[in-house]
Amino acid sequence: MTNGSYTITPSDDLYTFNPISRNITISGNNIANQNFTATSILCDQYFEVRDENSNLIAGVEVFDGDAFSEISKEGGPVCYTDDTGRCFLSFRRTEKNHTTEASKDGYECYNNECKKTFDGCLNAPIILKLKIAATYQTADLNCDGKVNMPDFAILLDYWGRNPAGIDTCPSSEVRSPDIDGNGDIGSTDFAEMMDQWT
Repeated sequence: MTNGSYTITPSDDLYTFNPISRNITISGNNIANQNFTATSILCDQYFEVRDENSNLIAGVEVFDGDAFSEISKEGGPVCYTDDTGRCFLSFRRTEKNHTTEASKDGYECYNNECKKTFDGCLNAPIILKLKIAATYQTADLNCDGKVNMPDFAILLDYWGRNPAGIDTCPSSEVRSPDIDGNGDIGSTDFAEMMDQWT
């Protein structure tokens, strides 16, 4: 650099610096001790994925479009749970309203707990829940092997109610009129029933 006065301002999207800048004057000699302290704006958030019995599940994809990760897919970063059912993603500490979702082939959301929204990073692992996907038609509410008018009648009977503890199947199998598992009985369950109509 030629002699003169300069302002040095470090910049990186993922770090803040202290001091923000330094003013120096070069007059033919090297200038020592012009250091900056870099602090990452990222924090690591750990996730645990469990089944309905609280057993940890390995090989689950945890996705959040606001995260930073060495692994990514179309749409954003992901991590995959290890043999202990855990993985982590990095987030900006100031980021608000992350929505993170867990998924795995052969599994489906458990009680709407496969997805969580949070700010920044929490001090404890976030627990996401999946269950083994049903091998039957979930809209077959009376368990007769068909999805038809009797099932629709059952759905209407429970419309707008809290699905907790409701079992519409007369056999030992369990069916809930909360067909899509979102915690409500309503129009989205009706749409799912129409998709399965026989």
